[in-house]
Amino acid sequence: MTINVRRWAWSAAGIAAAGLLAVAGTAAAGPVQDPGPVAPNQSFVGFVHGTTGDSRILVVCDGPVSSAGRTGHPLAGQRVEARSVPGAPSPDTGFTGSRGTKLGVSLTPGSGPQVELRFYLTRVEIPRDVLVPCSGTGLVSFVPDPVSPTARRATVKVEFATVLT
Repeated sequence: MTINVRRWAWSAAGIAAAGLLAVAGTAAAGPVQDPGPVAPNQSFVGFVHGTTGDSRILVVCDGPVSSAGRTGHPLAGQRVEARSVPGAPSPDTGFTGSRGTKLGVSLTPGSGPQVELRFYLTRVEIPRDVLVPCSGTGLVSFVPDPVSPTARRATVKVEFATVLT
């Protein structure tokens, strides 16, 4: 079936239908958020590869990967980001606390931050020089900085998976 677009677009029915489609598309997309600075007293969630959980970080490891404790470097092109969440903090969100103006992202427990996020909705690449497990599961932590008594980290569960090169 073909439609004469010019005739349809200028008819009254065509204009009304186009208006309904535009409104429906806007409602389905939800509110548009712009990148904004990390600031005190904000709830947020962390993302690894665009998801808030059960993500995978690909790791370049030399030799057999079955050895416990082996580490390698993240494959290039993998990213983390944070998004602000309106409303009060919940058990599923982080909170910047009374002082937080940036988020430090740690890929392994006990390590300092390997990535720094100063803006929401800005994807930052995971550095290639970081050492992470070649296999297994872990938590990527998004930690407010500077820390305060009211600050709370957000975490994303990840699987470390070896990529053979």
